[in-house]
Amino acid sequence: MHRSRKRRSHHGSGHEAEPEVQSLPQVPDAPRWVMILGTVLALLPAFVGTGNTGWEQGITALAAGLLLVLAPPRHGISLTLTLLFAGVFLLACLPLLPLPWGGRPEWWSALEKDFGLSLGRAWTAQPWVTLESISRFFVSVAWLMWWLCRAPDYASQRLIMRVMGGGVALLAVLALTFRMLGWEPALWDNPLAPQFGPLANRNVFAGLVSLGMIASLAAAYDLHRRQNKAWMIYAVAMVPLLGAVLVNRSRAGLIIFVLTVILWLMTSTFRQGMMQRLSIAGSIILVVTTALMIFGRQLMERFVVEQETVSGVIANDGRLPVFREALMMARSSPVLGWGMGNFQPVFALTNEMHDTRDRFLHPESDWLWMLTETGYLAVGLMATIALLLARWCRLPDALKAEVRRGERRMHTAAAIGAGLALAHSLVNPVLHSLPFMLCISVLGGMAIQPVHWLNSLRLPSVMPFRLAGVVCMVCGVLWISAETGSTLVFGDTASVAQLAAAQDALDRKDAAAALAASDKAAIASPLKWDCYFERASTMLESGLPPAEASADFAIARFLEPSLPLIPYSEGEVWLVHQPSLAISAWREAIRRQPALYRAQFFGQMLSLAHAYPELRPALRSLANEPQMLVQYMSWATVQDDRIQALNDLLEQYPNLEQLQPKERRYVFRVWYETGDRVKLMEGLKSQLQWMKDGWELAATYYADNGDAKAAYDLAMEMLPLPLKAVASSDASLQQLETEFAGNPADIRRGLTLFRAQMDNGKYREALATLTKVNTGTSVPKYLDYEFAKVHAKLGDYIRAWQSVRAFLEKNPPA
Repeated sequence: MHRSRKRRSHHGSGHEAEPEVQSLPQVPDAPRWVMILGTVLALLPAFVGTGNTGWEQGITALAAGLLLVLAPPRHGISLTLTLLFAGVFLLACLPLLPLPWGGRPEWWSALEKDFGLSLGRAWTAQPWVTLESISRFFVSVAWLMWWLCRAPDYASQRLIMRVMGGGVALLAVLALTFRMLGWEPALWDNPLAPQFGPLANRNVFAGLVSLGMIASLAAAYDLHRRQNKAWMIYAVAMVPLLGAVLVNRSRAGLIIFVLTVILWLMTSTFRQGMMQRLSIAGSIILVVTTALMIFGRQLMERFVVEQETVSGVIANDGRLPVFREALMMARSSPVLGWGMGNFQPVFALTNEMHDTRDRFLHPESDWLWMLTETGYLAVGLMATIALLLARWCRLPDALKAEVRRGERRMHTAAAIGAGLALAHSLVNPVLHSLPFMLCISVLGGMAIQPVHWLNSLRLPSVMPFRLAGVVCMVCGVLWISAETGSTLVFGDTASVAQLAAAQDALDRKDAAAALAASDKAAIASPLKWDCYFERASTMLESGLPPAEASADFAIARFLEPSLPLIPYSEGEVWLVHQPSLAISAWREAIRRQPALYRAQFFGQMLSLAHAYPELRPALRSLANEPQMLVQYMSWATVQDDRIQALNDLLEQYPNLEQLQPKERRYVFRVWYETGDRVKLMEGLKSQLQWMKDGWELAATYYADNGDAKAAYDLAMEMLPLPLKAVASSDASLQQLETEFAGNPADIRRGLTLFRAQMDNGKYREALATLTKVNTGTSVPKYLDYEFAKVHAKLGDYIRAWQSVRAFLEKNPPA
């Protein structure tokens, strides 16, 4: 029962009037504890991990299915919405059938004819992976529909917002605490999410924090209107939410976060206090900007790039090339796509992006992701669903005056959260994250106004939802079974589990079990390169012929034709079992590596091959760039190898213009120590750039041949003047001598006296003064430079050159 309250005038009070009117028509529904339970269930996956493992997905599907069975909506389900979702689901399932082909793609034919794989006759190359993705889609849609049909009343909406806001704020507090401690729970320690929080994508976590922010704002507003001091809890909760966005370093997340706050403040009311709310919005922006300047330096660095225009930022971000390649991938199979779950392997086989060391897990957009996997028609239906739901979010004009302002603002908050999440999905794959999808469904259900479709055609909802709940629970069982290795039906989860089982078997020295598990992994996900790579490694560990392992390594390379890490890792495996075969793998790894990183990459190979001297000639043959030859020279321990590499470098790149100054200095040093010094001197004299980098060796050559004066003169010509702190003084020479004699530990006085003695031609006295200064503590590093000058003035060029050498040892060139 609701207690009746007298209408309070807002005059003289900070609270708005509460007119005695009815809210939107409400349909009898489940008790409010069901709404709270559903909200808690939506939040829980975000606390325990990424939501991508079989255990997490299985338990979530079981819990969601059980809730759908025990508490189905009873007021019917929209026929239009049901038919649209059914159409999308049907199109997603069609690739599982052996539909007629107009011709297999080249990569499909190559895998079957050249590598002997059997990919079946279905439209999708990975039926079990597609089935798992369809199941995830079904669970997400069933959960969304359950909330859309709920139409929670005003009291339930208030409770949902409090639970949602408090839950996400608690998650932000935990994430910040773990970051300060430098530790994360095992469930959060995911290799795909090393930066912050439990989710595998920083943008998804930032989007979840934004949902928590809008829920906290709505909860704080509602509690404040009711004169409940608990509103301060939600006001304080906004601090860790902002902190989480800053630490998370997501640009899109910060933008969505700020838009969330601004839209809430701007739409909460347009009737009263408009300028006040504009001031509040400006204050919020100022606070966020100040926090960014103080705590968000790394996040701001992600905004500030070399290109200062908007297009430059987008191009630097790397999304445009991925978007373009994803569209090309979708055009190659426009009707049904490539099958759900197949973006990663097919994109790797078909994209034409060059000079990249990244493996793309998704196309940076939910809509492009779905377009590549399900085709244009399915995405068109999903866009129709989104537009229909957006229309149903609008409050009918006839009811605006009848709905209490507090209830209207709850609806507005939910619509803001859902709308920004939909906008976010255009540039980030937030809706493909199960934890985020569960939470956004809650706000989506609150944003929908059932008055739009209660009078339209409806279907009975009890039995359909109970059947959907049973299907969800079956999916949950299959996920858990795949995670435990009991089934291959869910291919992605099963392949990961089988690969882990293969590694465990290898640790137990059970080669037969390891091979069997590797075979199952390849059956579950036939386009997953990891399966063949691990199977090849297992074959070598089991003592099988290298030819069989080579075939699987070749498949792994073919499935990932751009990733240099795969042939590089293959070379590491061959080093242990048959070192000579590592060279061909590493040659392919170097070919794939962008030119900027090849020399460093080659250096890593040389470090690994240090214990295999028989590979030296083959490794030198891999050095097909000047920087790589320099790497080989620095690695070679045998003199003949170093000389041969030097000769190859001078023969192929006689001007050495491709090298950096530091690399040229190293080459000149090796040349001076092992090669023809006369020829080196001729090159240094004839090329100005060479002399700038190699003058020290030229001076050393002069000194070694008895011409210390030429060595000193060249050094003084090429050395930049060091930064010195020798102060001048108007005092007499005698006064300066007296001051230094009275305080010989004062380096400043000694250097002042030294300068005055040099200016007056008293070079021997200056040398004696400088020698005394040199015995003190904290002697300047440039002192040897002054020793060289004073020795030269005295005609002792041998000591002058020695002082130059001492200066260079203490101040090496950059």
